[in-house]
Amino acid sequence: MNKRIQLELELMVESVEQLKKDFAKLSDSVYNDIYLKPFSNSYKYEEKKEVRKILGYLQEWETITTHLEDAVYYESREVKKQGTLKLNIKTQKFSIDCEGCLDFSCSNSLELYLENGYGCAMWVRGSVEHSDKMGGYYFKSNETKSVKLEEGMKARIRL
Repeated sequence: MNKRIQLELELMVESVEQLKKDFAKLSDSVYNDIYLKPFSNSYKYEEKKEVRKILGYLQEWETITTHLEDAVYYESREVKKQGTLKLNIKTQKFSIDCEGCLDFSCSNSLELYLENGYGCAMWVRGSVEHSDKMGGYYFKSNETKSVKLEEGMKARIRL
């Protein structure tokens, strides 16, 4: 990865971390006002309801920023191996067709180059799993439906 991209990713991570700290402070302040002082006359019922709604949004935003931070960190990792999947006849497991590549087992991280249904293909991260219902080894991801692994699929792994 070139230095400019690495620097930009580091700056993004710092920005996300600062956002999380700022939202945590604001959430704590709102939480203290609303939940720890429930009988306070400082807020009317409707105001408390609105502030609770805002607190919910802040908690959702904290979750989103955590996922963003994880994604930025993951994307900053260098691609270690890339190629196409091949089936090892002896072990009946898949590996990337490259020198020194080991067979994949359940829960191993992997990225597949998949079409998204709109005619565009992209790298999708997930893991290798096994199920007789799926016909053997398959790719599981939060981003797409599970896909049965087949020889020739484009795949890569990161450090």
